[in-house]
Amino acid sequence: VQTCALPILAMSKQNLTRQVPWFPDIYWHIAALAKDEGINRSIRVLARLITDNVRIDSDSGQLCVADCRTETGILRPSDLVNTVFCQDDGLQSFLSLDEGYWLIREACTKNRVERRLELSASLVAGIREIYGDSLPKYLIVAKDGERYRGAISSMFEEYIGHGFDEVRASYFTWRENITPPERRGELLELCRRQGHQYSTAMMNYR
Repeated sequence: VQTCALPILAMSKQNLTRQVPWFPDIYWHIAALAKDEGINRSIRVLARLITDNVRIDSDSGQLCVADCRTETGILRPSDLVNTVFCQDDGLQSFLSLDEGYWLIREACTKNRVERRLELSASLVAGIREIYGDSLPKYLIVAKDGERYRGAISSMFEEYIGHGFDEVRASYFTWRENITPPERRGELLELCRRQGHQYSTAMMNYR
């Protein structure tokens, strides 16, 4: 049973009034990063991880969720930098491009709960396109190809004017806003995939 510090309606109102950018307003900047071959490839991968959650509706022209079954949301920076690609060492989180899943290990995530995420074919293809045949050991790497050890939020802010944490809050605020009450289960599942409770996301997403 999901427990909340505030009634859901009160949290929803708080979420909608939070001062974060409206996700559709910053989406195009992020999408452009994913295609920019002149920047750090890890920035492009971060952008692709975000934009793969959504698609443009052909009828309305508005953003909508691409597929709830493969919606990873926007994971914490610590989940990203602790993920390896090429070989599962049994210790760190592992993203398998061959089998299309992402295993977040208990020891590598803030809430200490292991979870497995199914990846869309488009995300797998997008990552392969960006990194090419020379996959680095880690999902997010520095310019020298080694594991990235800096602040992802600051790095992202240099490109779009918003920190990574702010983008995460923006995405959930938008997601909560477009989800009708009868589909609240989608938000609970999104929170599980991102590794936190619903109340945490609604009150002060971090």
